[in-house]
Amino acid sequence: MKKINILAVNDPAVYAYIDETKGFLKEIEKELNIDINFEVFPFEKYYDQLMEAFENHFYDIVMVAGHLWLSSFVQKGYLLPIGSKEEVEVDQDIIKSISEEMFYKGQQYLMPSFCDGHLLTYRKSVLRKELPASISVSQVLEEVQHLESAQSMTPIVLKAHPSELFLDILPYLRAEGCEPFSEDGKPQINTINCKKGIEKYMSLASYGPIVLSLYDNDRVREAIQKKKCVFAVTWGGQMGAVMDERCIDSDDIGFAALKESWNVTWSFGINNMTENNSLAIEVMKRLTVPKIDREVGKICGNPTRLSNFEADKDIYSWYPLAKEMITTARPIPSFPLLADFIGIMTEALDGIVHQDMPIDKTLEKAQDKMMQLL
Repeated sequence: MKKINILAVNDPAVYAYIDETKGFLKEIEKELNIDINFEVFPFEKYYDQLMEAFENHFYDIVMVAGHLWLSSFVQKGYLLPIGSKEEVEVDQDIIKSISEEMFYKGQQYLMPSFCDGHLLTYRKSVLRKELPASISVSQVLEEVQHLESAQSMTPIVLKAHPSELFLDILPYLRAEGCEPFSEDGKPQINTINCKKGIEKYMSLASYGPIVLSLYDNDRVREAIQKKKCVFAVTWGGQMGAVMDERCIDSDDIGFAALKESWNVTWSFGINNMTENNSLAIEVMKRLTVPKIDREVGKICGNPTRLSNFEADKDIYSWYPLAKEMITTARPIPSFPLLADFIGIMTEALDGIVHQDMPIDKTLEKAQDKMMQLL
């Protein structure tokens, strides 16, 4: 009996696949007469494990952070194509922006699992009002600055863990007119606008916890659930976990999409080292069917299919906003050095935010490093 090995990132979404009470993997195993080994690694260790996977045959299917990694992985030969736009029947039920993210230069390489994009949560009882469905970073800062009473709660919690710092700060850069990378893959970070964006993030973060570096997804989730904060910015892919049974006074939580939000679709791709290409495609097709996508959406906070957003919009009140965010969020330009540039920028921001390094000199050094790679 053949075996398909899958490498996945540790996120609420992936537990829909491995939940034995749902039985999705068992159903696929029975239908295809195969064994499936589904392994989950923490985000902090995932990229290194993925690089190792591309050098050996152990994993047939791997999870890829959509357009962030796709162009680089294709250029390096890490992923096998599923088919061209002419050969593949596009599933019209999948949100268009997600569907487009699965392709690179006319070839499909990915099938979608779940999305991550920025959403704002807030306590309606503290504000005594509801915010607009879409709000800018500047408006959030103004709301926080003018809080009359936080009821002993922290005004705002922002994610600041070093592992994803660039992506968490990206909306603030864009709020000041900074697009970090040009369409043709040139760095644009050593600018006044980039500096202003970082300063805006740090200004907002100053209303939050003292030890920012501790705030990963779980810390932010806990702060929202336990009514430790009035505002929080988190990922749409975490919203299902945020709003589960642990959340105190969940009906009191309001939602808004950041106008400068960014989004990526974590997806399944085929490892170039696999000896089971056709079978891997069949497994991916079954992992992304509507009924599984619906369960993934319930657990992580947003599905990828229009039909599932519609079916559950009255159950999960943030669904309309999540759909709007996914539809309208502007992706980062996709180019082969993108993953390298993000790594350099993340390291620079970690130095600025958590180690008090000077913004100007740190951005200048980071830009020089990127230019050396071109």
